[in-house]
Amino acid sequence: MPFYFKLALVLLAYEVDFLLAPHLKLGGIKFSTLFLIVLIIAFFEGELNGGVWGAAAGLFRDSLAFSYFGFSSIVLGIVGFLAGLSRRFLAHPDPLSFALFFVFPAVFIGKLISYLLLFLFGTKTSFLASLSLAAGTALYTSALSLILFPWLGRLEERYLGERALEI
Repeated sequence: MPFYFKLALVLLAYEVDFLLAPHLKLGGIKFSTLFLIVLIIAFFEGELNGGVWGAAAGLFRDSLAFSYFGFSSIVLGIVGFLAGLSRRFLAHPDPLSFALFFVFPAVFIGKLISYLLLFLFGTKTSFLASLSLAAGTALYTSALSLILFPWLGRLEERYLGERALEI
């Protein structure tokens, strides 16, 4: 994917997360398009780009949100790197297997890392509440990936097809 396309996706995901997602909550749980875009970049580009784009997206999120600075950068960087490492287990996934075996575990683990860091920072959180919020967010984001992954996959195939002709 070209640099500007990835940058536009991250900026659009940030805007959707903070402008649209709060209005589309289900049971107090909102989806995370920033997680999803980082996972898609990591899936198509590998662990290095996934980690770098995850950390950059997290830094952007931290600089504009009211939270601990660097918190989202650590979480999204780790999730992007691990997702890039695990992409070799799904060679050519369909959207359902991508949502079940890639997005759900990555968002669930990322949210658990977030709640663990919040606990280490001294925030009083319940483990069961953190577990249910992580599972709900992972499920909601996985459902969103069923819509976004085929669309971005077609764009990636078109881009790789043009790039293969240039080489």
